[in-house]
Amino acid sequence: MPFPKVDLSVDPTLKTYASNGDSVLQIKSMLFNDAIVEFLGFMTDMSQTFDSTWNTEQVFGRNDPIAIFQGTKRTVSITFQAVAGTVLEAQNNLTKIDQLAQFLYPSYKRVPGPTNQSLQGVYSSSYMSGAPLVKVKFSNLINSSVSGLNDGLMGYIDSLSINPVLDAGTFVSGGHFPKVFEISFGLNVLHQATPGWDANGGWLGQQGFFGSATETAKAQSGEPPAETTATNTGIPITERLKNIGANEQAAWNKGLGRSQSRSESTPVIDESGNSFIDLSPQQGGQGPLIDGSE
Repeated sequence: MPFPKVDLSVDPTLKTYASNGDSVLQIKSMLFNDAIVEFLGFMTDMSQTFDSTWNTEQVFGRNDPIAIFQGTKRTVSITFQAVAGTVLEAQNNLTKIDQLAQFLYPSYKRVPGPTNQSLQGVYSSSYMSGAPLVKVKFSNLINSSVSGLNDGLMGYIDSLSINPVLDAGTFVSGGHFPKVFEISFGLNVLHQATPGWDANGGWLGQQGFFGSATETAKAQSGEPPAETTATNTGIPITERLKNIGANEQAAWNKGLGRSQSRSESTPVIDESGNSFIDLSPQQGGQGPLIDGSE
């Protein structure tokens, strides 16, 4: 049986506005394909915590303890509101909240047993077959840090709080449907790519913790991906050339007593990967080389 799909909103205008503005909170269950719940991005609070665990031992003759690193845990806390202006929207929200709560439960497989004629039934047992892992996505702020993935941050929800804001009222139509729900949950992140540094100072996570959606936007717009360099600054060489501002160029020209456009200057990259503008006499300039390294 396929997972029932519930609309982001029954209002087409809200649906289009949220989708075009990348303002959709998406929670996806990892138990089944297409088991996704989406909420309009009425975010009221969001925090991310990085907790490092160290095992310390105090030894004789040493003021400071010996600390052995064990790991860093990342947790995300999210609070948002599900708001409804109509009874249909309120019913839609309640259905999605119900599905979100279901995401905290595992999957089971049933094992058939022998038939008991006297009880006119079949004995069976079941066992847990899948843990309730989820992926959560909200634009670039909560997203996968793995290059090429843009489907959310994997983890498990350890707490879910669903609070109807009764002061805002309810719609009464065969039951009470609150106009506003305040929902909060905590996500314990399970990294799909090991974050850390390699021996050469390269980041193993492939992208920053909040950058995957930005890289996707660049790819969709046709903008080339960011270059990587082995320079000590970590800034792409082409960007370092651009960062030599026009005001600084004008000041150099004024000090040299001439007017030289940027196009007349020749970008140079030395053996160490540092970039600079060559104002040497061989290039028609005067004075020293202007180093672009930091």
